[in-house]
Amino acid sequence: MYSALFLAMYLTTVLGNLLIILLIRLDSHLHTPMYFFLSHLAFTDISFSTVTAPKMLMNMLTHSQSISYAGCISQVYFFLLFGCIDNLLLTSMAYDSTNDKDVIVAVMYTVVTPMLNPFIYSLRNQQIKGALRNILARKMSSQ
Repeated sequence: MYSALFLAMYLTTVLGNLLIILLIRLDSHLHTPMYFFLSHLAFTDISFSTVTAPKMLMNMLTHSQSISYAGCISQVYFFLLFGCIDNLLLTSMAYDSTNDKDVIVAVMYTVVTPMLNPFIYSLRNQQIKGALRNILARKMSSQ
């Protein structure tokens, strides 16, 4: 039962962040430093979640909690690596921003799970919404 919930959360994290990356790459209006950092943050969030979630899901399904020494060391290394990259990107984004509200969002991000990142950055941003509408409109007109 819990494995389905965690699988849904993991897939939401991956698909939401992939959507952000895709929109930023496809819409030339979003080729600014802030969105450069945001697309890299989305990729880092996918990587950060992918370090632990698949093994956790496997453990839940097999009712086994064993991990090899090499697997454990690798998982810890990449968990710390992507955590540090996340913090570096958030710090860079905070310096890039001159608005106090954006700085607060960047600091609060360290408390909020990566799953919520697509919603935080896309639903409150008119440019992302516009990019999504443009991509969907192009898709509809081509059919």
